[in-house]
Amino acid sequence: NAKGRSWDELPEELQPFTRTTKGEDGRTLFAVPPLENLKQFRVVVSTCVCAEHINKAVQRDGGSGWFSHIIVDEAGEATEPETLIPLSLADPNRGKSILLGDHYQLGPLVTTQTAKRLSQLDRSLLERLATSRNAAARREGEGGAAGVDAGGDTVHGAAEQGREPHHRLEKKGLFFLIDSYRSHPDLMSIYSKLFYSDQLEHQPRNVQMS
Repeated sequence: NAKGRSWDELPEELQPFTRTTKGEDGRTLFAVPPLENLKQFRVVVSTCVCAEHINKAVQRDGGSGWFSHIIVDEAGEATEPETLIPLSLADPNRGKSILLGDHYQLGPLVTTQTAKRLSQLDRSLLERLATSRNAAARREGEGGAAGVDAGGDTVHGAAEQGREPHHRLEKKGLFFLIDSYRSHPDLMSIYSKLFYSDQLEHQPRNVQMS
């Protein structure tokens, strides 16, 4: 939790899992556990920005990140500097980072036009990596005949449909979930064609969640 958040805003069911302290006026305040305590947890959940509290503690300790895996959910909505905060906490020798999200949906909220123009803060790290790696996969595929990838495997219809085959993208670290359970197939087909090169596949939902 952000240190400035009010205790009254926290749902009651989450309170037992929250570290707090008492302020000088007796109010309950959110606190960050000591570094030695954090290192005992197998899983630590934080927002990108609040991960800076851990980062500062690491810097004061003179050490480095220790997490084996950093998973950033909805990474398409975070600015690149925000995303780099938790990524800096990965173990420098064996740490792995995973960015989850969809850069075709909501992007970072940047209200300053100057920041957008000079630094492209409205473009997430997820979008930048996905765009550059997709372009690299496309360049490799253009080295031979249409529909043949850099490894010589035949990809029927891929070039004609204007999309890169999944196995070529996966070699670049990009993995796409194409099964869609969200909407009626007629609705899905619209955004599949507009944004996803008509690659989504409708799947029936066995149990309707309420």
